[in-house]
Amino acid sequence: TRDLRDLCLSNFFTLFTEGNLFSRDLADCARRARALDRLLEHWKAVLPLKMHELRYESLIAAPEAETRRLIDFLGVDWNSSTLNFHQTERPIISAPVWEVRQPIFGHSVGRWQAYAAVLPD
Repeated sequence: TRDLRDLCLSNFFTLFTEGNLFSRDLADCARRARALDRLLEHWKAVLPLKMHELRYESLIAAPEAETRRLIDFLGVDWNSSTLNFHQTERPIISAPVWEVRQPIFGHSVGRWQAYAAVLPD
């Protein structure tokens, strides 16, 4: 999960090739983000599944600790290369490609604050 304001801004500033036109409108993006958040809360309440919630902001603050918690939850063995994802030479098809080639960084945490005056409620 992530602060919905930062999530919407990230989508807004990413030029998706197709299928995500809602991200071009911050109000629409906010409506969809809140709806998805409510849906997630519903599924967490009614499904008898163990779920692991990973907060984006926590991952940025403590990448190894949060990654280890996720790996433990999944029940797989730890591999230190997990933290070096940015060094992969495999093709990347997600947006934005350049971010995947960088180590984890936190410059987008709280980014919404610079745009608070123009963000929809």
